[in-house]
Amino acid sequence: MDLGTLGGTFSEAAGINNRGSVEGRSTLPGDKVGGRAETSTPDPLGEDFCGLGTPLICLPFLWQKGVITPLPTLGGNNGQATGVNSRGEVAGQAEIAAPDPTCDPSITGDPQVLQIKPVIWRNGNVQELPTFGGDPDGAALAINEIGQAVGFSGSCINFGHALLWQNGRATDLGNFGGTMNNGAFDTSNQGQVVGLSGLPGDTTVHAFLWQNGAMTDLGTLPGDVASEGDAINSKGQVVGASADMEGNVRAFLRQNGVMTDLNTLIPSSSPCF
Repeated sequence: MDLGTLGGTFSEAAGINNRGSVEGRSTLPGDKVGGRAETSTPDPLGEDFCGLGTPLICLPFLWQKGVITPLPTLGGNNGQATGVNSRGEVAGQAEIAAPDPTCDPSITGDPQVLQIKPVIWRNGNVQELPTFGGDPDGAALAINEIGQAVGFSGSCINFGHALLWQNGRATDLGNFGGTMNNGAFDTSNQGQVVGLSGLPGDTTVHAFLWQNGAMTDLGTLPGDVASEGDAINSKGQVVGASADMEGNVRAFLRQNGVMTDLNTLIPSSSPCF
């Protein structure tokens, strides 16, 4: 089903809850698509928040009962919704009006100018969530049925802290010794959290499972050097990705303490797409 847009030609759905509400992002009126997307009303700061290669304004939205509704930012021009629960609470990120001192396009290659904060939208109202230790940037990536959100905070080029938010307070979930690439990607209704964390020296990352205050290293598939945990359900099953030194990626399922390469479950005669 085509959910429509906010007047532009690009939209993307990022999450769905048990009631069928969908959230995501969309461009505003005025854009046109050819080899690349352009708009007659570009982002006034030249940002590329949509990641399409042109300075379009992107707004977060909630689609519910056939209606797509834009969600407010925190005074900046852009935002993105990344998770929604059955109560209609939406997790994501939104810009504030203040410049980000850690963003340097000559280093990052990204024309981001403003600070981006983790947020939750409830009944169409936006609530800014705290970052860790005064980090200028962050994002809430998922939210469970009891309103716990997970994500990260850090600088313009580094998400340094994997976070859990509950009742407006942020908890740093820890790390495996690295100072970079620490982020929480999903949480179950039981409060278990999965994501990735940098190892000492920040040379690679491993998937983690956090529960009861402790972070467990899930390791990798045999022969691989990096992994990430992308999602977890109420049974404690974790899915994610594992990669070797060359960047070849395999999907995995972890259950009952065992990580399984999902490619091994595909019949050898299956076609490739």
